[in-house]
Amino acid sequence: MELANQIFFIVFSLIGLGLFLSSLYQYRANRTSGFSIYYPLSLGIFSLSSFSFGIALWTHKLFLTIANTSFIVSILLLVFLYRSWNQRPFTKLQTLLLWGNPPIFNLS
Repeated sequence: MELANQIFFIVFSLIGLGLFLSSLYQYRANRTSGFSIYYPLSLGIFSLSSFSFGIALWTHKLFLTIANTSFIVSILLLVFLYRSWNQRPFTKLQTLLLWGNPPIFNLS
């Protein structure tokens, strides 16, 4: 079952890599129309996260830390994407909560 889990994460990272490459091409083609860079970055970092989860048990446990951190960064990039669609800047409280949550989750 562990091997199936690892293979699932590696296949999921390959799917994410394909989505990342196609969205990066879309970003370069539509840069002038306001296409946001946050979506391709989020996909690329999520693909890194999935790949790190996939190889962590075969190589070194350090990849679990890389996977968890990159997953949080990927989610933060999606938050920035949604805020860019909304066209409203962050309030001070939202900024504090956004940057304060990842260290709290990593400590627990």
